[in-house]
Amino acid sequence: MAVAFGEVAVVPHDSAEPFDRTSLDPESGLPEMQVRFQISETPSTSSAWMKDAFSEGGRSLWRFPSKPGSVPEYMRRAFRVKTFSLMSLQLLVVFVEMISIDHYQLWHNVLTEMREGHFIDVGQEVLFYSSGFCTLISIMVMFCVKDRYPVNYWLIALTTLLSGSFWGMTRAVVQTTMHFQIVGILCCSMTGGAVASMLVKEVHGPKLLVATLAPGWLLGATLNVLISRVFVQETDRVVLGSTGLSMLLLCILSMDAGRYLILCKPDDFMKIVVAMNSTLMVVVSIPFFVLSFCFIHTGEAVIDEDMENTLEVSQSMDQSTRVGQL
Repeated sequence: MAVAFGEVAVVPHDSAEPFDRTSLDPESGLPEMQVRFQISETPSTSSAWMKDAFSEGGRSLWRFPSKPGSVPEYMRRAFRVKTFSLMSLQLLVVFVEMISIDHYQLWHNVLTEMREGHFIDVGQEVLFYSSGFCTLISIMVMFCVKDRYPVNYWLIALTTLLSGSFWGMTRAVVQTTMHFQIVGILCCSMTGGAVASMLVKEVHGPKLLVATLAPGWLLGATLNVLISRVFVQETDRVVLGSTGLSMLLLCILSMDAGRYLILCKPDDFMKIVVAMNSTLMVVVSIPFFVLSFCFIHTGEAVIDEDMENTLEVSQSMDQSTRVGQL
């Protein structure tokens, strides 16, 4: 089978040859050099896909990052779309599970079966906080295996189901519908964030978080007010509380994982998901949230310290090698 080989020639910007940037993608940044590829005319089936990657003038159309060490902007947008889409799907599953458990009051069936056995004194509070403890353990384990595929995705599914059962049993302890409204607003916020991430292109830094999260939150809060006042006949205090607490959760998420959504490094994807699941613990149980928050950030501090030590050791070894060569 014939194989096509390419000849590479580096053309500096100060070359006498005219250089046209109109064919380049505006997100390619400003690379110091452009690389010219010339595909040989040898007939081959493998040369077709190579030619598609280059412009008619022979210059590469692959997009470069705007500065060394950064991710190209189009990849950042794709990262944010994937992250927000996964979180919106997760919240949607939690919301549906909450409604199902609350509607059928499944905890009564579980308590009846337990009391018929050896657990006569078990109450609704015990079952509720036991579910919360299992959710906390699942979040901690998910943080520990966040870099192990596909175990990390199985842990996401397990944590989603446990979170839905935990939130669904809230009315076994507190008679309110505020938690339904909070999860609904958060689901709209994440969905709006996925859509906004595809549309917003000229905003960077902390403003990006506001531009992506604010429209979805505003839409969710507006729908919550309309549904609560027209169909549910909920009190103004509950509606106002759910609106404020949902904003508080988004602020906590932004402070906790906002830097990951700005830098968009692929290795930080699971950190955002873990932070979102940890944030969901705030409204239902603040102690569980504090435990998960401290565990996650203590683990990150230990990992960062180990990476710094490894980097220092490698740098010292490089210096000693250079001295030995001299």
